[in-house]
This record gives sequence, structure tokens and C-alpha cells, in this order.
Amino acid sequence: MAGRQIGKHGCRLQDKPGGFGTSDDQPAAAVGSALRILLQRSEQGFARILAVAEQCPVDAGSAQLRDIGEIEAAASVELLAQRIEGDGRRERSEGLHALALHAGPQADEALERMAVSGSKGVRDDAVFWLAQARVESGFQQVRRLLDSASKDLTGRLVFALSVSPVPAAKPALRAIATDHLHAGTRSEALFWLAQTSDPQAEAILQQALRNDPDQAVRRKAVFAISQLPAEHTVPILRGLVEQKSESRELRKEALFWLAQIDDAAVVPVFDDLLGIGKHWPPTSRPERVASPYVQIGLRIPKRTAAFQLVVI
Repeated sequence: MAGRQIGKHGCRLQDKPGGFGTSDDQPAAAVGSALRILLQRSEQGFARILAVAEQCPVDAGSAQLRDIGEIEAAASVELLAQRIEGDGRRERSEGLHALALHAGPQADEALERMAVSGSKGVRDDAVFWLAQARVESGFQQVRRLLDSASKDLTGRLVFALSVSPVPAAKPALRAIATDHLHAGTRSEALFWLAQTSDPQAEAILQQALRNDPDQAVRRKAVFAISQLPAEHTVPILRGLVEQKSESRELRKEALFWLAQIDDAAVVPVFDDLLGIGKHWPPTSRPERVASPYVQIGLRIPKRTAAFQLVVI
């Protein structure tokens, strides 16, 4: 059975193979709004779950649709939770989506429990839906979980903050990037901060690049800077490469990520760094540079391939 929303015609269920979901034609259900949960029966119990917003009237077509009336919130949450924890990826995704839109504190509690003690796939998805759909309550739960999360869950929690619609999420992500006690958590926050539209992201990344006491965090800051728009990234990374007072490892990192940027502004930078300028083509191939430093493989135009750029 396939389910889809068709414009003003509502949610039409069709007896044919395919997905069991909704399109984007209708507004998504908000947490706490009236919600219908459709269950497709199978010999083992329920094969599929579809959460349908009240503003999307269900057109069952030739299918038989049995209305079992309103169910107590606790019983509804328990049924969904059992299904999520016992089925495959598709079923888990459907169940978590329905649970994320479910009204009541029982849904909050169930999602948090799954985020802490479920299987890895369940934990990852539960954290996402906490932040994305539970809005303020989900934001607070994610913040609380970060204080005691295991290492493998921390990255997912930081990612969840980066997609949270709550206005306080961006300041929280900035604070984690600069002040969290664990270097790995700061690194994760720097990366996801670079993926957001936060106007303060560039300043936070440069601050970490200059001041973070952990070298691994500073290297992650270099990578995160490479994810910014090229007009911001190229001058920052070039400045770092040319800063001879900086550590060789960090300059190498900046050089590597500078070479990965697919933008016309990068080519003149390497021309300058290689000293090519107007003297192209070279009269002879330079001898191999004798250096104890590891050399960097660069994705730069073929016309500079005869040179080896070494950070010294």
C-alpha cells in the first residue's frame, strides 16, 4: 500500500507497491497537533506506519480503513516504541517519525530513552528527531544528554543541535565549540558550526584556530574553515600557509584543504606560492627538493605539476 499527499485532495492511499509515506504537498504536522497514525496490518502484526496530519484528509480508495478511535497517549507511545526497537531500518524510521510528532511527555521520555539505550541506529535517529521535531523540549533534552553522553553519541548530539529550529541552538553550538571541556566535542561543534548559516561561525572558527590549546582541535578548525564559502576560506587558509611562525603541521593542513577547494580563486594563490607568476613555462624542470618534510599531494592544474610545494 502506498500513501501520498496529493495537493488539496488529501492523503490518498493506493493499493500498489511502493513507499508508504507522504509528499511535501501539504504542511507537515506540528508537535501536539491532531495526528492520525495509520497502521498496515500483516500476519506478524503491523507492517508499516504512516503519521498523517489532521489537515490532510485520508482517502482510502479501495482499501479498507478501520477507525479504532482515540487511543490513550501512553498506550500509543508504548506501541510505537515496541515497534521501533524491534524492527528494521525502514520500520524504525517510520515509527520514530510518528513518535516525534506524537503529543505528550510520554513521547519525549520514550525518545530520550531510545537516544540513551537503544541500538546505534535507533540512538542516532532518536537524537535527530528530538532536536528536529520536539522543538524546545527536544533542545533541552539534547543539551542535557551532552553532559553525560558516550563518545560515539556525542557527535550525533552536536549535529542535532546544528539542525534544531530553536533560536537558542546556535549560541549553544558556539559555546560548545569554544568552551566544552572535551577536545573531541569542541571539534565536532566546529565542524557542524561551519555547516550552518550562523554569521558568527567564521569568527568562532578563527578563534579556535588561533587559541584552542589542543592541536587536534586546531586542525579540525582548519578543515571546518575549508567548508565555508571560498571567498572567505581562501584568504584565511593562504594566510595560515604563509605564517611561518605557525606550526608546520597546521600549515600543511591548511595547504592540503586549500588544494581541495574547487574555485578559480585558488589557482592564483598556488601560482604565487610556487613563484610562477609571469615566468611560465619554466625553462627547466627543478631538481627534487631535498627536505625532511612530508610533501603534499595537490589537486591543482597540470601546469603546476612540475613543481613540488613543501611547507618549511
